[in-house]
Amino acid sequence: MRVLLVVPKFNYPTPHARGDLIPQGVAYVAGALEAAGHQVFGCNISYMLTSLNSRGLLHRTLERRIAEYDPHIIAVGGLSADYVFIADAVAYSRRLAPHIPIVIGGGIVTADPAFIMADLRPDYTISGDAEIPIVQLLAALENGGPLDGILNLAYWRNGIPVFNPLEKESKRIRDYALPSYDPIDIEGYFLASSHRSASHLTSYHPRPRPLPVSAGRSCPFSCSFCFHSNGHIYKQRNIQDVISEMQYFHEKYRNNFFIIYDELFSVKESRLREFCDGFKALKLGDVRWTCALRVPDVNPDILAHMKDAGCAVIGFGLESASNTVLHSMRKKITKEQMRRALDLTSAAGIGWNGNFIFGDVCETTETMEETVDFFREYSRNCVNVGYIMPFPSTPIFDEAMRRGLIKSKSLYYSTVNTYAMYNVTKVPSPQYQEKIRAILDETRRLYRDGWVRGKVVMTTQPGRLGTDDHQRHTACFLVECSHCGDSHEYMLDVPMNVVDARASDGEARQDLTTLLNQPVDLMCRTCHTRMATTLAGAEVVDVALPPGSIPLYSDLLALAAEADSREKLHDVSTAATAVGA
Repeated sequence: MRVLLVVPKFNYPTPHARGDLIPQGVAYVAGALEAAGHQVFGCNISYMLTSLNSRGLLHRTLERRIAEYDPHIIAVGGLSADYVFIADAVAYSRRLAPHIPIVIGGGIVTADPAFIMADLRPDYTISGDAEIPIVQLLAALENGGPLDGILNLAYWRNGIPVFNPLEKESKRIRDYALPSYDPIDIEGYFLASSHRSASHLTSYHPRPRPLPVSAGRSCPFSCSFCFHSNGHIYKQRNIQDVISEMQYFHEKYRNNFFIIYDELFSVKESRLREFCDGFKALKLGDVRWTCALRVPDVNPDILAHMKDAGCAVIGFGLESASNTVLHSMRKKITKEQMRRALDLTSAAGIGWNGNFIFGDVCETTETMEETVDFFREYSRNCVNVGYIMPFPSTPIFDEAMRRGLIKSKSLYYSTVNTYAMYNVTKVPSPQYQEKIRAILDETRRLYRDGWVRGKVVMTTQPGRLGTDDHQRHTACFLVECSHCGDSHEYMLDVPMNVVDARASDGEARQDLTTLLNQPVDLMCRTCHTRMATTLAGAEVVDVALPPGSIPLYSDLLALAAEADSREKLHDVSTAATAVGA
């Protein structure tokens, strides 16, 4: 059968292309379907360059894909935060092809199956891991078989939703087929990957080509704000299988960075060492990797081992620097363990990143200040600050519902992409909101400056035929770190048509000026310092390039000089001809 997979757009409905991530769950479903002999096609608007708003782009792209591939079924999925995208994808698909059945999967269904089934009214939903149920569903549809034996599936019978039993979870992870990235536009993802996207990861290579890999699913802990879309039992793959997968995809895509997507990579040092030894044995040159760990699980020896094996950065779940709040969150860590882990990681020469999120039920102005004081100590590192967003099937969400802060699920889901502030703390709401704004403003001021050195090379490339409406523009430049003094090369996608903007005397030119003045977060590759820099005031030179990868900065400068020389020679020749005439 022909299957159209609709991939959620991370920043929907904003129009700009984003290369922050490629959703691996969709790739695993694509791999399972292909392994079962089905034809899989993708609809992914995340990396398209267009002047259309995202809703118009989604509708147009769905229309084209449905006409081109004539699918037998349309599948879409994502997390609860993707509700607005999924709702639009379902509505547009119904309008364009009412005869094609729709199936929804992913964490949004796993967290709230009854509401999603009733509210969006797809033909089918799948909770939990979808690789096996979707293959069984297609077999039943193709052969006229029964649906009642397919675990995790929901469907309609005489207008009534039927929810089949869920598969019993096991610590053993199934041997699923390898993820298939080609149908969901992996090359578009690579093209969209610049240092504007997830700079704490992409900054470690001048031309980032990051690729995800999963070594396990779920997490053995149950933090109050967290929902595990892959179930509640921590499942881990054989490390040698993970290493083999990394080798396979590196040979296929020549990526230069691996992102281990696991919520938690490992709680056992022996597993970490096995991975480090296996990855190092691949001898992939300057290819580096990142993973997520807990602060109690690092020590000087394992950090040195990870550094030697190419680990560039570790993600730590910090959340708060108040032991009172950490206990309430069920983090099972302490502020003292946090400080020790961060200091040890920095001393080992490995970058780290983490988040502080305010808004736990035990949060007070005093606990908020405790976290801010801790943040000030580590502000030069990659620490993000925000507030808790309650997601379905978490204790925080249940508390917000109990207090009436979430008036209705329909209203909640329709605004989930705006990340509204729901206050379940002990701080009065006006004071809480003002405190959060003040903290966010302060964190932005604390980032150290990076200074652009030399010229900014603005490259222009043709857009992808049949995908992009306008050209691809990228700014390439050197930045000197104000902390260690080293300079490194970076590149930023410019999400607008620079040529048209420069030629304009109106709003487009002002938008370009505003964009170039916006601070952009970058990471120093030497000392792992977070920098905020702008391109304002720098001399800009233009280079036209063919489609494909962008040369390094020094080569771009040479191309710019060569183009300038040709233009001057042309001007001299034209003048001489005019004089001779």
